[in-house]
Amino acid sequence: MYIRCTSKFMKKQLLIVSLSMLLSAFCFGQAMDLPVNFENVTPNFYALTDFGGNSSEIVVDPADAINTVAKYIKTAIAELWAGTTVGGTVGFANKVPFAADSTKMSVRVWSPAAGTPVRLKVEDASNAQISVETEANTTVASALETLVFDFSNQATGTADIKK
Repeated sequence: MYIRCTSKFMKKQLLIVSLSMLLSAFCFGQAMDLPVNFENVTPNFYALTDFGGNSSEIVVDPADAINTVAKYIKTAIAELWAGTTVGGTVGFANKVPFAADSTKMSVRVWSPAAGTPVRLKVEDASNAQISVETEANTTVASALETLVFDFSNQATGTADIKK
């Protein structure tokens, strides 16, 4: 499995994400699992892979210099569906153990605007036909907040969760 983070409907925006995912999931060259906290200093450990004109990097947390976070910028030329994959094309060490009572992930997000939809997708790195996507909207502007993504409530037009 790997995780994709996108934000729809806004052409230019900055999202700073600190993934504190509550479940477990494969990675690039090394065994990466959940929770993802962006604190590993090994180069390219998180295998951030941008698509559709998105731009990402690991940076010092602007709210707390002790932490590091993933910074995602939807560039001026980005597609509506642009985003970033965490875990590259190889994925995480273990599949996300979705179960009837375990379908949520929390993500710390900073966005310049309230009401920004942020989409997370969990996909089998070896079979793109096995995936689930869900969305949550930011509720505050220019501040960190924790968004909870419930994968049992899949985004319209996407596959349902495979447990």
